[in-house]
Amino acid sequence: MKATLLIICTIFAIYATKVHSFSSDDYFPIYSSYVLRHGDRTAIWPLDPSKDSSPVWDNMVGNRSAGQLTSTGVSMAYSKGQTFYNNIIDVDGNNSYALLPSTYNFSTIQFRATGYDRTLMTGYSFLSGIFYGDNSAPIPNNSSPVPIHAVLKTDDPLLRPYNTCPTLEDFQASIDDIPELWAEYEERKPILDEVSQKVGSECTGPSTVQSSLFDPLTCDRYHGYLPDNVTEDEYQVVKEMFYLVNQYKYSIEDPYYQLYSCNFLQELHDHIDSLFTDEYPTADAHFYFAHDSTIMAFRAGLGIPAYKVPEYVAHLGYEVLSKKSSPYRPSWVEDRVSSQGSNMKDFYIRFVFGDNSDSFDATPFSSPYIDAYVASLSDGDTETLPEGYYRLDHFMDYVSSSVWSSDKFDQVCGNVPSNEMDWYWGMLIGILASTVLLGVLILVLYCLRLRKSRASPVVGGEYSRVLTDAMTDIVGDPDLATTTLLE
Repeated sequence: MKATLLIICTIFAIYATKVHSFSSDDYFPIYSSYVLRHGDRTAIWPLDPSKDSSPVWDNMVGNRSAGQLTSTGVSMAYSKGQTFYNNIIDVDGNNSYALLPSTYNFSTIQFRATGYDRTLMTGYSFLSGIFYGDNSAPIPNNSSPVPIHAVLKTDDPLLRPYNTCPTLEDFQASIDDIPELWAEYEERKPILDEVSQKVGSECTGPSTVQSSLFDPLTCDRYHGYLPDNVTEDEYQVVKEMFYLVNQYKYSIEDPYYQLYSCNFLQELHDHIDSLFTDEYPTADAHFYFAHDSTIMAFRAGLGIPAYKVPEYVAHLGYEVLSKKSSPYRPSWVEDRVSSQGSNMKDFYIRFVFGDNSDSFDATPFSSPYIDAYVASLSDGDTETLPEGYYRLDHFMDYVSSSVWSSDKFDQVCGNVPSNEMDWYWGMLIGILASTVLLGVLILVLYCLRLRKSRASPVVGGEYSRVLTDAMTDIVGDPDLATTTLLE
């Protein structure tokens, strides 16, 4: 009896939950979206040159300037591009599982960067590697410059939401008001003060750790240099304090965590949706060249604690996968079969994070928020998947139902989109103008009526009626108007 019951329960469990052996080797990408940090740069908040003789300043592309890509940064972006060339490009022209063709085609790949020199220069260096990764001539015959789109750094809710959202700016500026963080700062204050004195900087609280110490020292240390007798142990204290600040700045417990990534996830949702609704989608791949803060913000938006600064040219990837046995192929493949109209249940999405500067290798990671959403589903059609893999329809449903829209972003941030503002002002001006014109028209008609009435020497007939009507308009009483005229 017990054995029979066990068999029945086992069969029920098998049918109640769809479990299958999932091997990533059986799948290939038909769409990918990658976010890359820029390459090696100079300090955004440099120290006094008399206190800082770091070789980073000798590595500049151009004159000494803050926050600029170095020649090392150019090289590492090019090398990173080569690693992508070797992994997602159809190098020999015979790989129909490759994500992209070997030459640039605007309909298959698109690029965007934030409005900073270092991200734009990183993008162009990366593209040189990804399209000319076989070390051919810098500008081969029949080649074409690759456009990188960008918007003003102060108007980029997609990649720099904290620059366009007053709510996020206020939240990040409020870290000095957190007692627990101040307690951590006070504990390290003697060492922080000593380092500040050595480098001629001024660290006055948690919010100034990055600009006064961490940023310039980290840029120096990357080139094997620490200024004015700053020790490695002292640098580690600075780094530890900055990471504590980041734990609060990119808090995944704060209700505003969605502001960091909702716009990007919505755009990713739209790009993927294009795969299944358009014969030729918007592109087979999108690349975004941004910042360490962008990657940390996007990871925080997926529920990943983000306090560690990603390495230069680290990348965050979102890859839509199809079975190799399926007929679907990216749009560049000749005689392709489009995924238009197919069932998203047959596809998967993988999140990966490559925290390295010289490799395409990346580690899949899961989102606690999406995990919780999938666990809440009661359709009896779940799967046992590896870390970082999700059924595509589950991901798309999660974004549609749980991720804030761009309108919600504007609402929470207190922003009014410029097109809506123009509409509001247009309506207001139109109403005021109409009111004024109507008032002028009424006044003109009234004056004409009154003038005709006064033009007649006789109070009677039509003139009398007109004059009586005009007086009635003034005093509001017909009898009183008649009496007034007779008098």
